[in-house]
Parts: sequence; C-alpha cells; structure tokens
Amino acid sequence: MGLPQVQVFDQVEERSGGKGDDIYVCHSRERETTLRVRTRCFDKMPVKDVIAWNSVLDAYASQNQMDVAATLFDSMPIKDLTSYNIMISGYAIFESTDRGDVASWNSMILACALTGQMEEAQRLFNQAPNKNIVTWNTMVSGCLHNELYGEVVKLFNLMKAGENVKPDHITVTGGLAACAHLSSLETGRAIHICALEHHLMRPEVTTSLSMPNVFYKCQAKDIFCRNAIMSGLALNGHGRAALKLFNMMKRAKSLSPDEITFIAVLSACSHSGLVEEGCALFSSMKDECGISPKLEHYGCMDDLLGRADLLSQALDLMESMLFKPGETILGALLSACITHQNMEVGEKVVRLVIEKGEQRHD
Repeated sequence: MGLPQVQVFDQVEERSGGKGDDIYVCHSRERETTLRVRTRCFDKMPVKDVIAWNSVLDAYASQNQMDVAATLFDSMPIKDLTSYNIMISGYAIFESTDRGDVASWNSMILACALTGQMEEAQRLFNQAPNKNIVTWNTMVSGCLHNELYGEVVKLFNLMKAGENVKPDHITVTGGLAACAHLSSLETGRAIHICALEHHLMRPEVTTSLSMPNVFYKCQAKDIFCRNAIMSGLALNGHGRAALKLFNMMKRAKSLSPDEITFIAVLSACSHSGLVEEGCALFSSMKDECGISPKLEHYGCMDDLLGRADLLSQALDLMESMLFKPGETILGALLSACITHQNMEVGEKVVRLVIEKGEQRHD
C-alpha cells in the first residue's frame, strides 16, 4: 500500500528542499487530490505557473466554493483558456443552487465571452435573475469582441426600450463601433442622437472618436462630406476627433486632403489648443500633400498661436508670408495681444494696421 498523499508530499518536499521539484509534484497530482493537499502544496511553491494556479482554482470550484474561487481567479497574474473553463464549470454547478449575486452572474457571462462561447453567454444573460448596467455592457463588449455587431445594436435597442436599465456612455461607444463595422449610417445617427438627448457623451473623447469611425466607414468617398464632418467637429471643440478623421483620410488611397480639409483641421487644432499638432500639420501641407498654404491657412495658424499666447511666433509667421496680411489676420492678432496684455507685439501689429490703412488711401 502506498503512503497517504500528504505523507508523500512531505517526504518529497523534504528531499527536494522545497525547491522547484515542488512544481512537478503538485502538477502530477491525480484529480482525486484533496483540496487541503492542493492548497498546502500551492502555498509552499516558490514559483507558481498558470498550471499550478489552475490546479488550486479547480479544487475550489469542484468543492463549490465559488466565492473563494472567484477571489483566487481575480488575483491570478496570468489566465489561460483552462482558467476560464474552470470558472464556467464551477458556476454551472453554482447556478443550480439558486445562489449568487449580480457580480457572480456578470463573471460567468464575461468568462464565456472572453473564451468565445457566446451562445452560453447569451443563455446565462437570459437566465440572470437581476441585470445591472455592467451585465448589459458585458454582453455588448462580448458581442463586439466576437464580431457579433448586429447583436450589439439589438442590445442597445433593448436597453433603450426597457425600463430598468438604460444605456450609458460605454453602451453608446459600443453601439457606434458596431455601426461602423456594419456600415450602418442611419443606425449610427440614431444612437448618436439618443446619446445627445440623454447626455451620454461621456467620456467626451471616447464618444467623439467613435462618430468619425461611423461616418468614415459609412459615407461615400466624398471629400466634401468629410470636410463638412471635420468642420463640425472643429466648431464643437472635438479637435482630436477631427485629427483622427484627418489621419483616416490620409491613409485612404482613394481620398486625399485638399485646401479646405487643412482649413478645417487647423481650425480644430486652434479651438482645442492643439498647438504642436497644428504646427506639424501646417508644416506637412507642402512637403507631404503638395499644397501651398493660402492666406486662410496662415490665418488659422495665427489664431492657433495667438490663443496659446505665442504671439511672437504668430507675428514672425505672419511676416514670413509671401503675401500681405489682410485685416482679418491683423485684427485677430491684435485682439490676442490685448487678451494676453502683450504690448510689445501689439505695438508692432498696430503699426502694420496703420501702414495698411495708409496704403489703401494712397
């Protein structure tokens, strides 16, 4: 007769000095190894790999100690497919005991979604006795992750029509991303309108970046449409969203930015305080796109630099132009000097204004 497993472990541990042989001993345990032995073995291991973690995780799940298993699962430094399957199996046992809270159901759904078992995730979602916003968004994210974009839109519509849980900004972002992949412009617009009506535009950057994706993938390859969208983003202070759309246009082989595009994106940088980005774009006009800056582009740059209190640079840029500045540029720069109380640059601008007036009278 063999020695009890605990004694075997103790003797092997004594021979190996508690070193790396522990891993081999623990991994070689048969499935009937007791929970006490597995945890004792695990605790004494100097190095724990994912197989060791899964061994203890399975021990707790097999004993229906899902609270402990969930805590252990959350603390695991690395997880593999087996880790998720252990949790799913354990929760399947737990499910039949009519116990558990919303967080436990959410964990089950998430585990299924991450392992691509969306039919099982849907079944658990349907059977969950209580659903909160995390439950719904877990399903939305799972469908996105598994490229079930139509299901994302269905979930959004169900939430919008329901009474208990309404979409939040995370749901909106998922819905817009799904519409982009589906090239469904009308649905994307409807979700965007819903978000505006219910003040779901937080976080602002996340949502504003999703809308250009929708329009970019849905609209015809029309430069006029793209420029209009970019101008709208600029006027509403979504500078980074406008930059994202601009970069999409540059990557598109069938569509290249034109003079109006640069006016729109430079204006977006100006309204959002993106000085470095605006300067880089201005410098790239001629070198990368073969577009010579016009008076309007210089005006956008002077406005960008003036708002940022870089008035000396704005004046230098204006004086470097191949054509004389108009009243609009001079007036904007003078206004910026007054706002920032820069009398030195302001006096120079005033002299330019006077000279221009004298030339007009001559």
